[in-house]
Amino acid sequence: MFLYFLLFGANIWLYPNDLTLFEELPSTLSTWVMQWLLHPTSNKMAFSILLLIQAFTVNSIVNNFKLTKHYSYITAICYILLHFSYFNIDSCSPVMLANTFLLWSLYSMCNSYEKRVSLGTIFNIGFAAAVAALFYNGFISYFFWITIGLLIVRSFDFQEFLLLIGGFFIPFFLLGMYHFLGDSFDQWIDQELMSHYSTMIVHYETNTALYLLLGIISTPLLLAIGNLQALYFKTTAREKKYIHTVLLMPFMALLSLLFQDQLYSYHFVIFMVPMSILLSITLQSYKSLAASEAVHFILFMLCLGIQYQTFFFQ
Repeated sequence: MFLYFLLFGANIWLYPNDLTLFEELPSTLSTWVMQWLLHPTSNKMAFSILLLIQAFTVNSIVNNFKLTKHYSYITAICYILLHFSYFNIDSCSPVMLANTFLLWSLYSMCNSYEKRVSLGTIFNIGFAAAVAALFYNGFISYFFWITIGLLIVRSFDFQEFLLLIGGFFIPFFLLGMYHFLGDSFDQWIDQELMSHYSTMIVHYETNTALYLLLGIISTPLLLAIGNLQALYFKTTAREKKYIHTVLLMPFMALLSLLFQDQLYSYHFVIFMVPMSILLSITLQSYKSLAASEAVHFILFMLCLGIQYQTFFFQ
């Protein structure tokens, strides 16, 4: 897995990205964090460390909750691969920082299946999703995921539902109080929250690279839907609920396009967590090893060509 990362990770040192665009991304908390990550070297190091941590985390979630039949590092490899599916999203962006808290929310969601689960786990589902939304505004669409996902994993309980909603809104309340005491509440509401619900402006080119990105990140979902019977084969009711929850995530992430006024290519990192899981469990569900290897090889060569295109194309 480390060799896999080094193969693609070398690209971030050969072809640096434009980090000044992060200042225009819709974010609240990231404006405080990114001041330490706008230097090219610190950003590359942060990206490398965070990518590995997130890859191990998503891999651990899949293995611990038995979304696949066998323990492996395939999910981590898929997560790394998808982060290099476009030429300028391989950097420590606010979207990538938000994915850290989305993983926390997903872990709490899966952990809430137990009947006598701690109420703190329910609270953490909403709280982590809210912090992710504060790091990148588009993640607010995952509010619909946490509410529907909890109903999939657990039977409805009004007290738990209120706790979930409270967990989601408390970070916004606390941050609002901070700005209120600093006499900047109206500015925070207008410039950092409400301003992102306006006419969307796209800031990336519609070219072959973009079509390849859209094709790569949509492939895991299409493969998973087309192979649902194999995904459910010899799985328990618990594991089926987990798979349903993950399948719901990319559809909720699509709603994030309704909450953007400035759309950059970094936005598509919002799909990386669910798509890497779906790609991993789908590849491991195929009875034919050759079919799994063929899908992986095609995606691998596409990402390799995108990242090192100067070696392949003029």
